[in-house]
Amino acid sequence: MRRKFPVSFIISICLLILSCVFSAVMLREYSIQRFLLAIIPAVICSGILITELFIAHKNSLRFIASLNESVGVTENEVLYYAESPAVIMNEDFLVLWCNKEFDSQIMPDYEIFGNNIGKFFDIDLKELMIEGVTTNEYNGRTYKITSIVIDKNNRKMIYLNFTDISEFAELFSKYKRTRPSVILLVIDNYEDVLQKF
Repeated sequence: MRRKFPVSFIISICLLILSCVFSAVMLREYSIQRFLLAIIPAVICSGILITELFIAHKNSLRFIASLNESVGVTENEVLYYAESPAVIMNEDFLVLWCNKEFDSQIMPDYEIFGNNIGKFFDIDLKELMIEGVTTNEYNGRTYKITSIVIDKNNRKMIYLNFTDISEFAELFSKYKRTRPSVILLVIDNYEDVLQKF
């Protein structure tokens, strides 16, 4: 990440340095001592100011780098301890990583690392990568599975997040079963049908 100084700030510093140098040069016509008295502090202050700007820039880059590293570590920890089960797979759908909740909620008795996730879930993974979301039932629970495909350094990584929607699915199913249904039949030639009885 590169930090940029505002253009007005850089222009004002350059104008200030040029003003000091021109003032000192103008004093040179009157006296060499006054010229040296004016130019030496201007050069020293300009050097200190430029050095301080470079040091501040370096320190800000170090701070950003350490902050980025801290955020990266925090990101990994948050993802691992998240309440929602999650998996990261490669482009061949082999599981490279899973978080704590996936390990304890969905696959407590099986080591899934290095296995194709399609063996455990009846889902079309290629369609999931395109659509981004699907639902699936596993071990009596219904999950909404969302996918995020990350293409970095010519490698595809697929992040799957599993949200347990079992209670909602059960409630929706119960709602559909308990609603009354009305059927309206229209019979052509009603009179002909009734005459035969």
